[in-house]
Amino acid sequence: MLTASVRAEVAADLARAERDRVAVSPLVDRYPGIDVVDAYEIQLLNIRDRIHNGAKVVGHKVGLSSKAMQQMMGVDEPDYGHLLAE
Repeated sequence: MLTASVRAEVAADLARAERDRVAVSPLVDRYPGIDVVDAYEIQLLNIRDRIHNGAKVVGHKVGLSSKAMQQMMGVDEPDYGHLLAE
């Protein structure tokens, strides 16, 4: 599990990469201890920032809903995210 300050650093790195349209290496390469809780907390930091800057949550998306996709990605449950309108 990552500390709150590392989560904030990762969130800022991801936001910067999105803004600059550059790829990032898988987070598990830089942060071997990252877990699902960290990932959702990092996601929420960026969602809150985007809402603060005028975006609106207009829906949610579920991913990896099939067992085949979960097996391919090495997970055992679906994931979810937010759909935004800017």
